[in-house]
Amino acid sequence: MQHQNIDDIARHVSLNLEAEWEDRDSTVLRVARKSGGVLLWAELVVGILNAAILEGATQALVDNMILEMPGYLDGLYEWLLSTLTAEEKVETLALFQWAILASEPMRLDDIVTAVRVTPSWETGDMSPETALAVDPPLSFHSIGDVGSASLGHCKGWLNFVSLGLLEVRPESGDAESEVLGLQRVHVIDESVRTFFLSGRGFAALDKNNETTFYSHSWSKQDLGDVSHYVLLNTCTNFLNMTDFDFLGRELTRATSGVDIAYWRAKQHEQRRLIMSSYPFLQYAVDNLLYHMLSPRQFRYHLPQKEILNLFSANNCRLWRRWTFLLGVRINEPEAALAVSAEGPAGPLLDPVYGARFRLERVFRRVSKIAETEHRVSFKMQDEVEVKGDPVEQSNLRLRNLNHDAGLQGQGQGQGQGHPSANPPRAFSEPVPRKLKSCLKVDIRPKPTAVAVATPAVATPTSPESSRNDRIVSFTSTDVPSIFSPVEVGSPNSVHSLMSPLSVLEATFEAAAKGRDIYDGV
Repeated sequence: MQHQNIDDIARHVSLNLEAEWEDRDSTVLRVARKSGGVLLWAELVVGILNAAILEGATQALVDNMILEMPGYLDGLYEWLLSTLTAEEKVETLALFQWAILASEPMRLDDIVTAVRVTPSWETGDMSPETALAVDPPLSFHSIGDVGSASLGHCKGWLNFVSLGLLEVRPESGDAESEVLGLQRVHVIDESVRTFFLSGRGFAALDKNNETTFYSHSWSKQDLGDVSHYVLLNTCTNFLNMTDFDFLGRELTRATSGVDIAYWRAKQHEQRRLIMSSYPFLQYAVDNLLYHMLSPRQFRYHLPQKEILNLFSANNCRLWRRWTFLLGVRINEPEAALAVSAEGPAGPLLDPVYGARFRLERVFRRVSKIAETEHRVSFKMQDEVEVKGDPVEQSNLRLRNLNHDAGLQGQGQGQGQGHPSANPPRAFSEPVPRKLKSCLKVDIRPKPTAVAVATPAVATPTSPESSRNDRIVSFTSTDVPSIFSPVEVGSPNSVHSLMSPLSVLEATFEAAAKGRDIYDGV
């Protein structure tokens, strides 16, 4: 905010005022004197007067406008916002919530998308519980095609909706060489940020100033917390949009080992491509926990039940999408927190608040739910693969497991660099951390340790023995081993009572007998 003498301000006003009437100098002098030496005040007033003059305002009307305007910046900001209609205030409020409370200055295309997704909340809906509510999923079609507007139009929209209090600046300092959509949105002066953080800006934009949550009876901390509830709800709604249904999908059992290895190797590139294709997606992923922990109530008294419901709803849809875009697996809750701690939410995850410990408990529980549902989905795939004779179903599953074991042998022969060197596991998710420590020794089930049918072991030279009659179990962290050959369909055969998938699960249970695989919540 620059302070100058009256003569310098009068010279600036005279050069920029569009008035053409005879007594123009008197209008210029009124503006210069009322500015109090604040150049920013004079610049804003000249812009307001020029807009009125272009619409046909007379000298008398312009002089009356100058008399009505407060002579200090905060008063002028409040006067500007009071000129908006109730419908215009809704959009302007959403715009300033993002511009003021975002963790960093947002890109132009990001903030345009964010404002379109931000819901218009009623007074009674403003609560922490509603901020974590699972709303029906939106789509870009339902909110309007964000990409249909040109960047030049978006810049004009920003100036119009913000009443000139926000501007776009290039990060590199060279506006011509930087794409307009990647340029950052800033306040024109820090006094604008101070005005909104004091609560007066948000109160002025409320449609019913005297009766709603933005009334002057609320403290500035409460006003900021309520706005963070809105931004948190917007981030979760955006990640739940139907346009992102392809995110977080698991590989099917029919996927070959080579395809799985290729898919996993390209995950980083896929995430980068997805992030760059959808405006606001990168911000929503990186700042989800930032807006969740910014309100004081969430920071000190985290609503664990509501957050658990949020992430576990709809087959853990939000959890699967968020962890995929973070670059971690669904059963790695500690990794999700570690990645988030490196971003804007890092200071809010400080142990002094206690939120990190509570979030870790919730994430472990969500991770367990997501992995359980993942295994159930695989069982459902097994049930619908083949209809008819149960023996045929068992043989088909056995052939699939033998096919994966064959890929393992090929990978060992071709070297570590070949995609087949890392064969797919029975599940697309990794073995849990605690289970890995159990799998460092031979944990093949024995009749004394596991309550399953004892397989009839044939000698290697037995004619009934066949390579296709072997079943795979994990006896180390990564490399499958083979049970002794068993005659499929014999009365004592494991296959006569259990599917190969069930044998694997029984093996895991035997390994973890007497201990909990997952941490309890």
